[in-house]
Amino acid sequence: MAYQLMGESHFHTHAGTQIICKNIAKTEFLLGTIEMLVDAAGLNHHDHIIEKVTEVIVALETLKAFQLAAEKGAAVDRWGSMLPNRKPLLAANVYFQKIYPRMIEIVQLIGASNLIMIPDEKDFDTDIHEQLYRYMKSIDLDAKKSVQLSRLAWELSVSSFGGRQTVYERFFFGNSSVVNNRLYADYEGSRSKYKDRVSNFLS
Repeated sequence: MAYQLMGESHFHTHAGTQIICKNIAKTEFLLGTIEMLVDAAGLNHHDHIIEKVTEVIVALETLKAFQLAAEKGAAVDRWGSMLPNRKPLLAANVYFQKIYPRMIEIVQLIGASNLIMIPDEKDFDTDIHEQLYRYMKSIDLDAKKSVQLSRLAWELSVSSFGGRQTVYERFFFGNSSVVNNRLYADYEGSRSKYKDRVSNFLS
């Protein structure tokens, strides 16, 4: 009965519907943080920076597309509940556990040395406060706001919290083999259909 519960209750579909909302929100927050880092350092005209930012934009739009596909393909299940299409949600699970560590790496690459030596807020009340206000400011942020941004980026990508979050997302629905096998098994009917289409073409 416990084994049947996972399948017949459509656990991964219902949970995946909630989780993709969480993943979209996290990606939006990372993109906003990255955009602030880029603006603060005046890097928005560098091609290698634009390439990294667009990776995150593509990740966000891909997740939104998975969500829309799941909603568009929804149908009433045997219990009378509206059930989103399972396949895009399973694909999103595979995708996010791979793209999240890359987005964190992008925060690190753009944040660069700003993520290493970060003053504490209390340092602004010491005898070096004038130097901090002079040298810690960025193009569009005063020193305190600039330090806050660096601290946030550090928290997301370098701290023990950030490290735990990265591991958490890597293994949220299981290790990569489990997540990939779940999608592969669920896609059996579609795989056969596409294989038959190619076989018919060759005939």
